[in-house]
Amino acid sequence: MSGDSAGFFLGVPGQLYRIDLLRTLKGTSRRGFYFVFLPIGTVRLGSRTICKTDPQFPVEPTLGKRVLIFTSSLGGAERELVEIYEPEDIVIERVDGTAAVAPRLALKQSTVTSSPFADTVSYIEKHLAAGENGKP
Repeated sequence: MSGDSAGFFLGVPGQLYRIDLLRTLKGTSRRGFYFVFLPIGTVRLGSRTICKTDPQFPVEPTLGKRVLIFTSSLGGAERELVEIYEPEDIVIERVDGTAAVAPRLALKQSTVTSSPFADTVSYIEKHLAAGENGKP
C-alpha cells in the first residue's frame, strides 16, 4: 500500500488505497498499481470528522504494508479500481507482520490468522496450485 485518501464511494465513507502490484498469484495483469476502497477510516469534512469502522473487515491497512486481494476484475478492461465485495476478499499485513483476515474467515482458518503474512500467502498459493477440488 503506497497511498491513501479519505472520501466516499457510493455514499459510504472510507479510504481509497493505492496498491502497488508486486505479483499476481493467479492470472495476469498489465498494470503496475490499482486502487481499492475500504469502508473503514477517518473522513474529515470541514470541522466535522466521520470515523467509519466495519467489524467485518480485519484491520485498517497501514501504508507500506502488503495486502492480498482476491478478485477476478484484473483482466479485461483493466480498470484501476478493484472492488472488494466481501471482507474475505482481502488479507492485510499487520504492523507486526502477521496476516489479518476477516473475522468470519478467522473462525474457519485459525492457523492462518496468527501466521506471518508471507506464510499465509504461501498457504494460499499451495491451495491455488492444487486447483478448485484440492487435487493437483
